[in-house]
Amino acid sequence: MIESILVVVRVPRAIALPIAAVAILASCFASPAIAAWLPSSELRARPAAIPGSRGTNGAFLPERDARSSRPARGRDWDAELAALNGAPAERRLAVLLGAAESGYDLESTAGRTHYAEIRRIAGTLAKNDPLRGRALLIELAMESPPPDEERLSLRALLEDFRDASAGAELVKGRIALALAPLLPSSPERLRALLIARDAMRGRVSEGNVELAEAWSMLAAELAMHDASAAEAEWKALVAWHSVARPDGPVSRMMREAAEASYMQFLMQRNRLDEAESLVRPSVDSAMAEAVRGNEIDLRRALAKVQGLFWIAITRRDTAHAARWLDAWADASSGSADLDPQLALARLALADLRGDAGGVSDARERLASLVATTVLCESGAIARATHPGAARARELVERYGVCRG
Repeated sequence: MIESILVVVRVPRAIALPIAAVAILASCFASPAIAAWLPSSELRARPAAIPGSRGTNGAFLPERDARSSRPARGRDWDAELAALNGAPAERRLAVLLGAAESGYDLESTAGRTHYAEIRRIAGTLAKNDPLRGRALLIELAMESPPPDEERLSLRALLEDFRDASAGAELVKGRIALALAPLLPSSPERLRALLIARDAMRGRVSEGNVELAEAWSMLAAELAMHDASAAEAEWKALVAWHSVARPDGPVSRMMREAAEASYMQFLMQRNRLDEAESLVRPSVDSAMAEAVRGNEIDLRRALAKVQGLFWIAITRRDTAHAARWLDAWADASSGSADLDPQLALARLALADLRGDAGGVSDARERLASLVATTVLCESGAIARATHPGAARARELVERYGVCRG
């Protein structure tokens, strides 16, 4: 049901372009209205395919940023592998893994042969060999076992790397990151996220997407148990993003998501002034860019714009609420007319203004959207924790949005 609305990412976490939670992607690019209603656990996609195998039949492809895009200069992996015929098995495996992790299509005719070779060579290596760990992560992505089986396999693989050498720490971190989303909130999940963050920090490039994901998941997990520890992680993550040079649109998206998540953390604790101060500089900059015709930054900042809107509603500040609502509509672009959350925001502003006509229009819009019915029937509204969720629930109840 959810997948009929959201574009679902199916890219292996430990392989090239490891992408964070679908909730983050959706809130920045695809369908922020739905994503903001739903707990992130409902929107995460399990690793299911090698990059390149889904691009033509439904995978989400992050938009290109014209300011940073460069002509693609991909390596000729087939030529490199041909040149290694007869080379030592482990040297050849390293190149095979590099190809797979860079998006080489292992579902093609040649790719299936290479995939079989990866499995064959990896099967001869020691359990804690980094090449074997990388190969097994690729195998899990290719085979896409049921979650219970995948969880057991990753637990066993992580145990194999319990006493990993320094050269295997990064692989250990990637295994832990692949395992964490398959675990319920628990000490085990927290340990996995700590392993992932600590194993990657200092071993990956600045702005690395995998580290950003592990770190943000760690902060979110801590927030359910230790608010002080969680805030320390959010601050450290936001600071790390602020000095890192983003490596493409996904890295930029992760930076925006970290700020938005920390903002939500602050809002949930009624620290509205701090939440606003955190995001206003980047949002104001994005809005200025949009005036000049470049709306990419504003689209990325949509979750923060939404938070600013609900802060203004909470303060009963109609002028700022209207400003943020306009920015919200601009950032939503072509999806604005299909966005039940935006329609609900319009209802909130009209209600605050005492604008009966605006209330009527917003109610009609909500009633006309299929997505509204999905949200009501799924119970997502009741479970939502996004900024403004409590106010939104009150409006939904008072105006009978879910009563047909």
